[in-house]
Amino acid sequence: MSGISEFEYAGWQAAAQAYAKSFAVATAQFVQPLLDAVSARADVTILDVACGPGVVSAQAAEHGAKTTGIDFSPEMIRLARTANPDLEFHISDVEQLPFDSAHFDAAVVNFGLHHFERPHKALAEIRRVLRPRGRIAYTKWVSQRDNPPYRIILDAIAEHGSMDVPMPAGQDASLRIEELNRMTQEAGFTINTAEMSPTEKLWRLPLGTDLIDVFSSATARMAILLRAQSPQSMSRIRTQVAQNVARYVQNEAIQIPVRAFVVSAVSAHP
Repeated sequence: MSGISEFEYAGWQAAAQAYAKSFAVATAQFVQPLLDAVSARADVTILDVACGPGVVSAQAAEHGAKTTGIDFSPEMIRLARTANPDLEFHISDVEQLPFDSAHFDAAVVNFGLHHFERPHKALAEIRRVLRPRGRIAYTKWVSQRDNPPYRIILDAIAEHGSMDVPMPAGQDASLRIEELNRMTQEAGFTINTAEMSPTEKLWRLPLGTDLIDVFSSATARMAILLRAQSPQSMSRIRTQVAQNVARYVQNEAIQIPVRAFVVSAVSAHP
């Protein structure tokens, strides 16, 4: 396992339980568009890549689809199996999937590809296990500055703390959607270009939720940035973040817009 993979593995092992309780609520807003993109229904077999706590698999199963979830984090798979004991989950490296070629009708990746060390290798392996004309759908956040929850925190850090924090090598937020789509095409997929406008959903959080705590406990790279701030800076950062989050209070809840691309493509098998 390389340095990048080790970092991602350790980060998500540690964040798994907090992610399932908080940040997964944000990513879950984009599950239905993903499933629509692959026409999830009773006669469709779906591979849920980077399945996390199993949210996508569970919703696909509700549509009658036969789902199989994979994740490299044993803790994520434990959570997925606990929450969905009747569904199938495997601990697996996305670059070495334990399935025969042409095994699935479709694959979905909900906010996972930008965490992979080599997305192009992952996409090629996903294509291998798809049947001819198999579909893939994935989500990717818009730039952090265009995504309100991230922008609120980054603005507060820039004003009261330091952005000069060493980060492990890797892509995550720096991987642009254009690069990811290019990799998808090079892996042998044809992208549905009609679906390239960002989709906006609402992330609903209970009143009083501390957004700093959410990102510190339920993410990997943003957590490093936040934990590197001094106590004095963090106090001011928390105050500014809380003030800005208050603007999004509606109907006895915090409702912050989150924006992401939902991309669908079809395998270019003949």
